[in-house]
Amino acid sequence: MSSIINKYFCPLALFALTLTIASIFSTLGVDPHHQGIMFKPAFDVAHGQMLFRDTFTQYGALTTLLHAWALRIFGDYLLVIQIETALFYGLISLLLYYLWLQILPKWLATTSVLIWLFIAPFYRPMITFLPWSSVPALLFQLFSLLLVLHALRKDSWLMMLLAGGVAVLTFWCRQPVGVLHCAALLFFIGTAPLFDGNRKGKAKTDCVFFITGILVASLPFIIWLLLNQALNDMYLQSLKGAFFFGTTTYQEESQTLGMNILMSLAAYDPKADHFNPLWSLMPFICLILLAIIAFKRWIRPERIGSHLPVYGLLLVSIASWMQYFPVPCLKHCFWAATPMIGILSYSAWHSSRFFSVGNKSMQILITCVALTYIFQGEIKTNFFNGRVKASILKTKIEEPRVLRGMLTSPRMAAKYKTISTALNRAVASESPSYLVNFSADALYLTFIGPQMNFHPMYIDWGRYNNFIYPDYKKNRNDFIYKKRPLILRKEEEIISGWNYVEIFDVTEITLKRDYYEKARRLALYRYVGYDEAH
Repeated sequence: MSSIINKYFCPLALFALTLTIASIFSTLGVDPHHQGIMFKPAFDVAHGQMLFRDTFTQYGALTTLLHAWALRIFGDYLLVIQIETALFYGLISLLLYYLWLQILPKWLATTSVLIWLFIAPFYRPMITFLPWSSVPALLFQLFSLLLVLHALRKDSWLMMLLAGGVAVLTFWCRQPVGVLHCAALLFFIGTAPLFDGNRKGKAKTDCVFFITGILVASLPFIIWLLLNQALNDMYLQSLKGAFFFGTTTYQEESQTLGMNILMSLAAYDPKADHFNPLWSLMPFICLILLAIIAFKRWIRPERIGSHLPVYGLLLVSIASWMQYFPVPCLKHCFWAATPMIGILSYSAWHSSRFFSVGNKSMQILITCVALTYIFQGEIKTNFFNGRVKASILKTKIEEPRVLRGMLTSPRMAAKYKTISTALNRAVASESPSYLVNFSADALYLTFIGPQMNFHPMYIDWGRYNNFIYPDYKKNRNDFIYKKRPLILRKEEEIISGWNYVEIFDVTEITLKRDYYEKARRLALYRYVGYDEAH
């Protein structure tokens, strides 16, 4: 019994702690834009619409499907996919523990998971806990790497097949991450014999099984999309659209694309209040360590076998690094750098041997001091910010229904109720009723319950819409002048023939050295005729 407790206490405790903390912060704050573009397609799919064909998502199908299944089971609440994401974080903590346990002592693997948990960005008042596609993508990244390592260790073709299937789920959550991750794992499998002499002659077979797993797991998605006439829309929204976003979203418009890629990978955002070298440190340590391992393999190939797990984790970490581009914000840096935290701990642990002169206690002390020095600033900031956030966002939202259970400030709770009441009253007075969104905030569309979108693009992202759907504006204008819908858009924008019904103050509180308010106003417009409009 004691051996079982000793074996499973740490991972289960880490899972429980992560799930608890993530669940608490998942309820704090509402972001109509970012949460909206994750909740809206899941909401639509849960009510029978076809993903991509009827409702837009910028990311792979799997994240939306996971969210939609949760909504069908537990109800149409934003809180459902928030808690689901918290569960993903809990599972990630388990995978990190078992992955890092292969390269670190137990106490350091546990410490590294705690570091990962306490440097998460969702503690900060101005960063909302998001049900983002990056979270399940990270889950499948880590799980597939563990499966590959197990397959190599056990020489199991079945496990390698399963590893390929899990790896490609990363793509079906978040396309750029998935492509690079699968490529990194395939390269790892193909070069594993360089680090394990027992694998000689088996690399080709391993790669075939891994690729077969990728194809088998992808086939149901492709068939489903084909049967529902959504494959072309998936290409436009998740591939063509992703390319457009990546090549047009610059840190500085005056810089070339190449320079902006380099700035992104250096985790430098000139628009940010400060530059934290932590996010630059970790990927460059990965590059240095990979070079050291390659050098060791060249000069002492007979002693390199134990480096296989480190080598695999390094390749996956470097592939994950590319998530810094095109937006190296704190959230994306955290998701991308997650595998690297264990690498940093590994580097500190092994470097400390040179200063500990064979004394194990001294090695532990030096490692702890080094990690404390590196991470204490971020952790202290998060502990302070977490308390501030919980003290500000403590009013439970009752209306609209989809936001029940979420916590925000008293002012924002009142605003969401006002917007919901106005939208539902306006919709109820129209027969038939349609609501078209000219803004970038999708969440408001769910306040009135399910409705068919006039176009898959239920938000207006300007050039993005026009790039992936050149006929978007024409279709929108045709629909507007035929159906005379209610329109939600910025207050200052005038629509000929429409008068505003109500104006909503959706002012956000933003933190930049100090608290200040960023004024935003949306207006609801109703068709009144060209003679009456003003």
